[in-house]
Amino acid sequence: IVYIATPPDSHAEYATAVAAAGKHVMLEKPMCLTASDARVVIDACAKNHVHCFVAYYRRLQPHVVAIKSLLDSGEIGQPRLVSFRVAMATDYTDRSNWKIDRRVNGGGLFVDIATHRLDLVFFLCGPPVAVCGHAATVSPELGVEQLAVVAVKHAGGTVSTVTGEFFTGRFVDRFEIVCDNGRISSDRLDSQEYTVETGGRSTVYRPQKPEYPHIPVFSHVEDVLLDGAESLADAETAYFTEQALDSVVRHG
Repeated sequence: IVYIATPPDSHAEYATAVAAAGKHVMLEKPMCLTASDARVVIDACAKNHVHCFVAYYRRLQPHVVAIKSLLDSGEIGQPRLVSFRVAMATDYTDRSNWKIDRRVNGGGLFVDIATHRLDLVFFLCGPPVAVCGHAATVSPELGVEQLAVVAVKHAGGTVSTVTGEFFTGRFVDRFEIVCDNGRISSDRLDSQEYTVETGGRSTVYRPQKPEYPHIPVFSHVEDVLLDGAESLADAETAYFTEQALDSVVRHG
């Protein structure tokens, strides 16, 4: 397996070459500069009978695995409204930073950071039937989005939103999942701590954090390749994020 951790503008070239060589592919996010490039990579991997994984490592974090299990069990009903909000201070004076260079990254920090949250709404709630939203640049000379909102209607009826804000200098990393019979929330996604409210009770869960954040996803990839486990780091789900970025941020 080859881990392609270069900036996104070279992902499609390298991934198709790796697939043609008969090696499994592990791609950093976002998958590519466009959804069409991502589809080329997925098709190349299928043609050459190799796996295509994407390093959206938060899917395999202990708290996300537990939350997905709770949602899948139906214990607190169907998720109706899911919202993720992320904000982060950004130094736009360093123009050598490829993460704010549209030619290399396909966009700005929504593409680089908020995509983790966008990936989670598809991982937790399923495929989209409709996507809409808006992206804006506060400083037009930058040429990349500094804020964006993506709204998704999922096949199962859930509505989700992901909001990214990269111009105010403040830090936010919240999420909330409102279900028929309860609510799951956290003030900080990466703290691993989350609260479940149901039946008039509120319970805080604190799963143990892995020593390094990527260990769970890499261990899972080993399980898929060595033991035939079903992939939870698959490119097909990650492709939904590529489509959403195309429609709202890259070409919105």
